[in-house]
Amino acid sequence: GRVTEVNVTEQQDVKTGDVLMSLDTTDINLQIAQLQTSIKQQSIKIKQALAQKVRPEDLEKQLLAEEAAKEALSMAQLNYDRNKALFDAGAVSQATMDAANNQLQTAQNNLSQLQVATRKLQAQNTTESQNQSYNTNLLETQKETLELQLQALELQKQRMVLRAPSDGKITRIVPKVGESITANTAAVV
Repeated sequence: GRVTEVNVTEQQDVKTGDVLMSLDTTDINLQIAQLQTSIKQQSIKIKQALAQKVRPEDLEKQLLAEEAAKEALSMAQLNYDRNKALFDAGAVSQATMDAANNQLQTAQNNLSQLQVATRKLQAQNTTESQNQSYNTNLLETQKETLELQLQALELQKQRMVLRAPSDGKITRIVPKVGESITANTAAVV
């Protein structure tokens, strides 16, 4: 890395852990910021995955609508049966009978559509629950991986600060500020 700061001078006494020099951490800082953003995004995705389940109140509303449609069908059937008896006795017109038949057919279709919608909602709830569990686990595993990468980068950043390995005296400083050094190169003797 590139030396950004030299904290000691030649002939200076140092103790174990004293900072000798610092290397440029700009690239690592950017990577850390990117990972932190990715971790936040992953947390949001996890919350969204948990929130996508069919709400119990939506399913309850659907079941209530289905019950109301069953009652409407029962009433339409009763009205049809009454009008049919009256029609057979010659007391009502064909138009009245057609209207009662139309009302019965509409109630049957409405109930059928609501039953299909209820089954879809219930199936969606079951499928979503299974998929949600899988997706949430996958997202959490990805988040854990990002957090491990972040820890590795933070450790790498800490290593960009060169510290005295033991007590002693600085006899020679090899690189100057702005120069690059490589791993396993003696920087301070």
